[in-house]
Amino acid sequence: TMGAHSKIRPDQPLHSKIVGYIIILASAGYKLPQLFKIIRKQSGEGVSMHMYLVELIGFLMSLGYNIRKRFPFSSYGDLTFMALQDAAIATSIYYYAQTPTKAPKTLDNNFLATALSVLSMFFLILSKKAIGPRALTMIQSLTIPIICTSKVPQILKSYRSKDTGHLSATTVALQCAGAAARIFTTVHDTKDKIIFTGYTLTLLLNM
Repeated sequence: TMGAHSKIRPDQPLHSKIVGYIIILASAGYKLPQLFKIIRKQSGEGVSMHMYLVELIGFLMSLGYNIRKRFPFSSYGDLTFMALQDAAIATSIYYYAQTPTKAPKTLDNNFLATALSVLSMFFLILSKKAIGPRALTMIQSLTIPIICTSKVPQILKSYRSKDTGHLSATTVALQCAGAAARIFTTVHDTKDKIIFTGYTLTLLLNM
């Protein structure tokens, strides 16, 4: 049975490991369509920067949890690439959203302070002295509402504008496929209830 404190099985199924690494390879580029679309249009119109920032925080929290739990890299490596791509997308949206009179475009102190805070949070989670086992489990539990609510700004933005703007359908479809595959690897590799619930809700919200 799955449990929040499950240990890693030494006999991790080969097929699950292969699926895991395929997901990691695919994740290295599956948000790039969205990033390239923003750069090509020089606009993030219709795409919620807040969605990507909140999702980034959730990904980093989950990444820290997986590293601390010493789960196999094949079961979570895609979080690294998704976090990097979320950071790039959020930065691009912010960059192109600045008024034309502000030239050249820059990333102001508020944005840089936010980036520093997010990184500090990640390294804090990695510290065993700062975050104990119970707190670590609580942090991972928080990633479920965080990642789920990260979709709300985009849903509201699309509903209000009656248009998806420069939102990439390819990226959304790949997110669904990735979440479905991660449900499979979680069941076979980590048997972690919290991670399983998170991927299940992510799949449902992206459909």
